[in-house]
Amino acid sequence: MKKLVVAVIAVAVASSAMAGVLQVGQTAAAVEPGALTATAGVVLGLGDREDLTLGARCSMGVIESLLVAIDLGYETDGETVNMAIAGQYTLPVELPVDLAIRLDYTIVDLPEFEIMDMAMIMVSVQVSAPIEQVAGLAVYGGVGLGMGLWDDADMELMANIGGTYDLPVENLSMYAEVTHDGIRDDLAVGGGVVWAFQ
Repeated sequence: MKKLVVAVIAVAVASSAMAGVLQVGQTAAAVEPGALTATAGVVLGLGDREDLTLGARCSMGVIESLLVAIDLGYETDGETVNMAIAGQYTLPVELPVDLAIRLDYTIVDLPEFEIMDMAMIMVSVQVSAPIEQVAGLAVYGGVGLGMGLWDDADMELMANIGGTYDLPVENLSMYAEVTHDGIRDDLAVGGGVVWAFQ
């Protein structure tokens, strides 16, 4: 029962990357309970909205196949601190690719860490697969729907594509990703490094 409560809470308040702080930055593969990672990354907005976000993430496998992540980021252009909470569940299906459902909730602005009521929510489907010809390389991508939680906000299409690569340093990997944010109507590129704790 305790595991079920944790899972419900995690998915109910889940958030992410595509909507506001770091990007997805990971595959759809299942994670082990207790698996813990730390991520440092950057996101560069392109087009009309050119901004740079510096972010950090802590991710943990809560129960089998369920990952929960918390992001904090600093947007240099607007000088704002943003926060996101994400939940990703890998579906137990036998397919040639991993398949996961991701739910994201992002608080866009936290001036002096006082939570504002400007937020975004997104639900997406993520797929990924390792590239057998290159050891340590995997590709992932997803599509979803996002909506700003403010007056007159419309539901918009979100999309992402990226890859992860295991570096020669033990427990260290990197990712690179391109996203399209329908809410902001722009493209973003980003990347980062991930440390997996033993």
